[in-house]
Amino acid sequence: MAFAPDGFGEFGGDLFISDAGSWDNDIPAVSPIASDGRIYRVTASGELLPFVEGLLNPVGVAFCGGKLVLTDINGDFHVGQHKIPIGFIITIQPRVLK
Repeated sequence: MAFAPDGFGEFGGDLFISDAGSWDNDIPAVSPIASDGRIYRVTASGELLPFVEGLLNPVGVAFCGGKLVLTDINGDFHVGQHKIPIGFIITIQPRVLK
């Protein structure tokens, strides 16, 4: 989890939290993964709101260079005794309204 910096648009100061959803880690590489991972934000008033939905297994949130950076391990499948690390990084920059 991480707090958004003041410069992160209307979400500045909100707390962002990752939720991996159903943890699909020990399944065959050919099996589908549930897209129930989410990133939530907690407002200054304590309201919990979904921010990003439809992720696979998001495990990290951070702020870097004015952007929200999310990591999603996408299953990290086991094949025999080997892990095949696959996943992705998403960056989100708030839209500036004028």
